[in-house]
Order: sequence, then structure tokens, then C-alpha cells
Amino acid sequence: MVNVKGDTCYNNPIFKSDATPFQAGTIAVTTMCENNTKNKQILGVHVANKLCRAAAVLRNKGKQVECPNYRGHCSASVSEREQIGNEGKWNRSLSTQISQDIKIANFTCDGDSRAFQ
Repeated sequence: MVNVKGDTCYNNPIFKSDATPFQAGTIAVTTMCENNTKNKQILGVHVANKLCRAAAVLRNKGKQVECPNYRGHCSASVSEREQIGNEGKWNRSLSTQISQDIKIANFTCDGDSRAFQ
């Protein structure tokens, strides 16, 4: 049984952050580490990425491209329409992956997160 703690950070711009009511970032990185020892070893990392240079080039040429997983090279792991600030989803995904190797006893997150759900 392992106690884990996790948090997600975003690549939000520090300027014009009020331009959208949604999370302004395009990348979310979720990290979980064990909370049983003083070492706090990292157990897993999940990266949600909306950016795809190949799709941007094709769109500029007038082609219809749907990310992720279009034919060709796609570096995006989530759709451009998906909410990047869904910390609960990223924590759920990472904890499911970690649970294949260890048994999670408790999860600790920051107070402003919906990850606890």
C-alpha cells in the first residue's frame, strides 16, 4: 500500500491570461510521487499535449486535419477541443496506469484541484 501525492502544471502564458474563460495552456503535465518515504520518488508522469506542428502546416494548406491520431505524424495526445484544465481526468489516467504496478492507499492533492473526486 503506497500513499501518493500528485499535481498538474500547465504552460499558461503569464500575459493575456484573461483572453479565454478556459485554461489558456496547451500542455498539462501531471506528476505523482510516493508519500511514504522522505525520498518522494516519482511514480509516474502523464503529459496531455494539444500541439501538433504537422497538423498546423496541413491546415495552413487548407487540409482538414483532426488531432490526435490523424494519418501521418501527430504529436498531439488530446484534441484541440478538449479541456486541458481537467486535472481530475489526468490524475485518474495516471493513477490507473500506476495501479498496474502498485496499490494506492491514499491520494493527496492541492486544495484547488478537482482531482480528489
